[in-house]
Amino acid sequence: MDYYTSMRANVLLPFFGTPSYRFVDVVLHPKLRLPSGAEIRFIEAPFLHFAGAITTYDATAKFLFSGDIWAAVGSDWSMVVEDFPAHAVKMDMFHIDYMASNAAARGFVNRLDGVPIDAILPQHGSIIGSGHVADALDYLRELECGTDVLYPDL
Repeated sequence: MDYYTSMRANVLLPFFGTPSYRFVDVVLHPKLRLPSGAEIRFIEAPFLHFAGAITTYDATAKFLFSGDIWAAVGSDWSMVVEDFPAHAVKMDMFHIDYMASNAAARGFVNRLDGVPIDAILPQHGSIIGSGHVADALDYLRELECGTDVLYPDL
């Protein structure tokens, strides 16, 4: 079986009980053509919140599967974000403490430059539809988190 991930994440796979597999480094092979002809693209997101974090972009659907990026925490949620400012408060509960820094967040947003995104699908929280994708990108650009909060004088 092939596992597509970053080198940093690859070292963790044996701890999940994966005895043998073929590792494919997404940095060296950032695109994967599926049997259907569709293409997915892997986009590194280092230190958001794990050093080896990646996202997966479905080029056909224009969906970004963002992992923990744009994840939200809260008991009052909906399948799709309707009110982005209210949703951002739920994202703050996770992002401020778990994302490394604004430099990491901005660096990731820069990697998305020119990538047409119709929806962002984090693994926790609500789907961010096309009407709020720009808001979500701005959120990361402006986010003060992690070391920015812990060491504000640096």
